[in-house]
Amino acid sequence: MSNRYRNKKDKWSGKNFSSLFSFNPNDTSTKANAVKFNLSRDVKAHQSTSALNTEGTILYTTQSVRNPEGDYYLQIFRYLLDPNGQWSKPESLSINAFNFNTGHPSIDEQQSLLYFSSDRPGGYGLSDLYSVEIKPNGDLGEPVNLGPKINTSSRESFPFIDDENILYFASDGHPTFGGLDIFDVTGNET
Repeated sequence: MSNRYRNKKDKWSGKNFSSLFSFNPNDTSTKANAVKFNLSRDVKAHQSTSALNTEGTILYTTQSVRNPEGDYYLQIFRYLLDPNGQWSKPESLSINAFNFNTGHPSIDEQQSLLYFSSDRPGGYGLSDLYSVEIKPNGDLGEPVNLGPKINTSSRESFPFIDDENILYFASDGHPTFGGLDIFDVTGNET
């Protein structure tokens, strides 16, 4: 993500909104060329941590959204790539709301679980990690808190599930050197 090449400015910070970029991993040049993701519309929102399915046809991304009262919240949106190579309009996921943040998506290799961070009511701390079932038709089940072995009274954020079912995440609540340190846990331990 980067705020380069954007004309729209965030009124709060006065800086350009951030967008998603990609690069070709096979590019052998010394300076890889970043290419802006060509989403169907240039949303007036920050875009950040994202997850792309293995086929490259479904993109989940965190975006800032302003509610009617003027407050900003993080929400996860889904984009679908059509056969012509065009991304759909963003679809707000059913797990979003305007009274808590939901962000930092990661999907498992089977594309059956979406992991995310949220400060929704009922958690253990400032932000917790959750998973939610992705049904075959794309609908989502009910979010499941990953529990007190992972979540603390502080912040757990930025989940990433790899192809070996190891969940990596950042936490400032587990005993560490301080700040948001990186932890891992195998999927069957969650």
